[in-house]
Amino acid sequence: GADGKVTLFNSSSGSSQLIADVTGYYVTGTPATAGSFKSLSPARLLDTRNSSAVGANSAVSFQVAGANGIPASVAAVVFNLTVTQAKSLGFVTAYASGAARPNASNLNFSAGQTVPNLVTVPVGSDGKVTLFNSSSGTSQLIADVAGYYLPGTPTVTGAFKAVGPTRIFDTRSTQPVAADSAVSVQVAGANGVPTGALAAVFNLTVTSPKSFGFITAYPNGSARPNASNLNFSTGQTVPNLVSVALGSDGKVALFNRSSGSSQLIADLAGYFLP
Repeated sequence: GADGKVTLFNSSSGSSQLIADVTGYYVTGTPATAGSFKSLSPARLLDTRNSSAVGANSAVSFQVAGANGIPASVAAVVFNLTVTQAKSLGFVTAYASGAARPNASNLNFSAGQTVPNLVTVPVGSDGKVTLFNSSSGTSQLIADVAGYYLPGTPTVTGAFKAVGPTRIFDTRSTQPVAADSAVSVQVAGANGVPTGALAAVFNLTVTSPKSFGFITAYPNGSARPNASNLNFSTGQTVPNLVSVALGSDGKVALFNRSSGSSQLIADLAGYFLP
């Protein structure tokens, strides 16, 4: 707001404790260059509860470009995706309409759960985003826009380049992250991300944790901050979108603050130019 504040409203019949950990900011002014971000007041782009649920192992596409104040041409969109009334466990993948469905996930859910997650994803040439419901049951999906990235080829320092999503890390193919231990993930200089990239945006998922805890993502080589990126209980699968600066070696450190091991998965959504 004009006072430099953000308001958080607790839509509940009971009190709640809230925690906010800052990861960065966007400078003021009118976005004009490719890869610049334009924030919007939240607006609903999709709500399948008003039509029909997304079928098992099926997709739905929805219009982004030209809707709710979004211009006709955008590179990528940021929105809050919510799954609700899921009939079975599964996950949802968001990707550009017309593109091949990637091996990635944006949110994971169990039957009956309501789960939200922030999504950053490229927009298809038709101005749409596709959501695939990888589940044996139907799911209701809701998308609330938060902003978009300007189209064109980003060239200036700090501009954002949306990708994929692309899976860049999965401990299930090697070994879980041990209790109270960290693992580093190469981001810059791999998977199409240039050497020297400033920061990365990726969907981080924890699964099969042996105890409760939380994960902290931070630049490799830096001191671990007093912050968390996702929190979990024993056995839970929990996703969250992460924006984090990269270490001088192009890596991100992921610390498993738990008394048990955890499996971690990272799906790259984009990066900020050096």
